Amino acid sequence: MTARVDDQPAFILHRRDYSNSSLILELLTADHGRVGVLAKGARRRKDVGSFQPGCRLSVGWRGQGELKTLSAIESRHIPLPPDCYLPLFYVNELLIALTVRFDPLPGLFAHYQHLLLSFGRDDLQTALRGFEIELLEVLGLMPVLDRDRAGAELAPQADYVLDPAGGLSRCAEPRPDSAPGRLWCSLAARHFEVPEVRDLARRALRQIIDSNLAGRELQSRSLFLQLTRRDR
Repeated sequence: MTARVDDQPAFILHRRDYSNSSLILELLTADHGRVGVLAKGARRRKDVGSFQPGCRLSVGWRGQGELKTLSAIESRHIPLPPDCYLPLFYVNELLIALTVRFDPLPGLFAHYQHLLLSFGRDDLQTALRGFEIELLEVLGLMPVLDRDRAGAELAPQADYVLDPAGGLSRCAEPRPDSAPGRLWCSLAARHFEVPEVRDLARRALRQIIDSNLAGRELQSRSLFLQLTRRDR
């Protein structure tokens, strides 16, 4: 692992207090993937507002171990609409759950930045589903959705069921967890403007993600359910 890095584009995924005045930050970086850094004395700094998720950073760090020491930070805040903070919490939590530190994951930083810039501009659910697919593809976890598990083209009117690890299998009759081939192909083409495709995307991507979380619970989902119940 590199002992010293300077001028590295980054976003903060998570922060937690450490000792009396410091922070431990989980970063998504452009060239080094996810990186953990210790920001000494950060809670006493006048620019402590820079140490928040949603800020576009340029950072430097040093050190040989798993947890680096932050040596420099410059921040440019990306304004987020109020209703996007919970989705951002979900995306950041998902990234931490599915990635490992120091795996470069080419393209992921650009996908993440595009997502943040789309908040408030594009349809929120469309943006989230698109990012989930990008993340799963970068990680090599996204099954093929426009062919069956044997590689054959999907029959438009036939029903298929998804195995997150193996792909699509044809079923003799419709099931609660199946969908016709035409919808799977539309999902593969990301036609989220179609309500049926949007519903299938939400269900299928949740299934794929959950299979890779291996039972791990996401706090953002629990918080969303709590807020939903409170607003009823």
